[in-house]
Amino acid sequence: MAANLCYMLAETDPAALRESLLSDSDKFSRFVRAMVCLAEGSIKCEQHQSQEEDRQAQKAKAAIPLHKRGISDEALALAEAKLNLL
Repeated sequence: MAANLCYMLAETDPAALRESLLSDSDKFSRFVRAMVCLAEGSIKCEQHQSQEEDRQAQKAKAAIPLHKRGISDEALALAEAKLNLL
């Protein structure tokens, strides 16, 4: 639906669309409602993707044995060298 709407809007003369929407309040309100629904759908989709990424990260983290979690000795040595800590 979103792709079809974007295609329609890209092919429509902006002045004609504006005139059409402003001349019919019912058409205008339906158009605005459709835009709101699309925006809400986009937000929900982004939230779902973010939650799925979080679930996958938690799953990957849980798969790492406890003794292997945290910063590796090599990474720690590199950080200490770059930060001149020792």
